[in-house]
Amino acid sequence: MANTSPAEKLALDLRNLHDVFIGGDEDLRPWYAEAQRISEKLSSNTYGFDDEALESMTVTLFYYLGDADLAAKDENYRAVWERWLRQFIETLERPRRSKPPAGDP
Repeated sequence: MANTSPAEKLALDLRNLHDVFIGGDEDLRPWYAEAQRISEKLSSNTYGFDDEALESMTVTLFYYLGDADLAAKDENYRAVWERWLRQFIETLERPRRSKPPAGDP
């Protein structure tokens, strides 16, 4: 996993988080424990994102990570919530074009 990009590392963690079943209040503790671990990795940037990429994703992602209780209670909200996560992961996993070196057109 040494050559894994920051986006791929985060995508893997989010896939693992998604696998934590949320079916009611009793199931929220494992979710929030894993969400907290991911939040701490984002806060300390142990994933290794550049500052711009990290800033652009954390606000929305932190909001998502904190909404498990709403998703557990509202089936319609959960569908939207899970769709958002799938799309976010797909975006993280999409191959990136590297930026041209400074001074190149």
